[in-house]
Amino acid sequence: MANEDRSTRYQRLRRRAVAATALVDGALLVGVLTSGLSRALTDTLDDTGMPAPFATAAFVLALAAARTVLILPIAFVTDVVVGRRYGRMPPSALHWGTGFLGRAVVLAAALTGAALVIQLAAWWSASNWWAWAAVVLSAAVLCGAAVVPALAARSASGVVPLGRADLEARLTALARRAGAPGVPVLQWRVGRRGSGTALLVGMGRSRRILIADTVLDTHSDDEVEVIVAHELAHHRRADTWWSAAAAACAGTLGLYAAARVLPVAGGTFSLAGPSDPAALPLMALVSGGVAAAVAPLVNLVSRAQERRADRDALAWTGNAPALVRTLRRLSAAHLVEDRPPGWAEALFHRHPAVAERITAAETWGAANSQVTSHKSQSQ
Repeated sequence: MANEDRSTRYQRLRRRAVAATALVDGALLVGVLTSGLSRALTDTLDDTGMPAPFATAAFVLALAAARTVLILPIAFVTDVVVGRRYGRMPPSALHWGTGFLGRAVVLAAALTGAALVIQLAAWWSASNWWAWAAVVLSAAVLCGAAVVPALAARSASGVVPLGRADLEARLTALARRAGAPGVPVLQWRVGRRGSGTALLVGMGRSRRILIADTVLDTHSDDEVEVIVAHELAHHRRADTWWSAAAAACAGTLGLYAAARVLPVAGGTFSLAGPSDPAALPLMALVSGGVAAAVAPLVNLVSRAQERRADRDALAWTGNAPALVRTLRRLSAAHLVEDRPPGWAEALFHRHPAVAERITAAETWGAANSQVTSHKSQSQ
């Protein structure tokens, strides 16, 4: 109970940080629109005579830089101050700052690319620009879902073979039972302070399952097997692609809403249309509102995928006690709430509550008591 109370406090603080960041984002976008700063900045960039794409990029980068400065205190308090209090602090403040700036640069690049795609789509079709932009950006989301995790893992401290013949043989047999014999399992060196657990990366023949070295060092082979089975279930069900498709649909809906709002509200803020960089804050505000509105539905689908992956893992391993132990250990290590409030689960959680998952595993175990406690040893 003490750990659950500690986890509850920690997760409450993190939810407040997420809400505060969202408020800062909204206030920044509303502020630059209503103050006329968006129009003034665009006109100033136009006066320099730089080509339109460069002016758009400069506009987006200026807003991204302002956002980075504004959310810096929130992120520092959450990740460093609160993290130190709850034992979740990064290796050093410098290490945290490097990661924070790196994420800010990646976000700025992504936003700049999206803005340029919207401008190009508006040049191509003034009436259906949102549809053309949605096609290109959705394709980018789908490609990113396959490529980015693999690149991130490769750029980390290293991905190496497991180096344990008995465990490798056990996981190879598991992959055959799961119908995914061509998916290798590798060790992911995240280090002592790393937060990784397991990750499904790549696509096609490059697909891999990565298990953090910290998990391999602290979990039994039974627990490692059930973790891998869960990831294999995501692979077999193509959950990565479905999640990326859901994100693409949400983005498309946001662009459509922005296309409907822009002609109505554009005159109020002296916006010329979708090709006008000054209109980007309004489009971002509308798209972000749509994303927030559909987030509970996206999370609902994700939680259903996680429940199904748990059921598949149990069917392939027959080891409900190992899954229960794994859930308890990982939730304690990552300060996950066992029973989050319903509203918090709907808005923030892509996984079912830990208590729910444990109950489901125990119920499955009781209903399948004749199943061998460990299929992998007998098959």
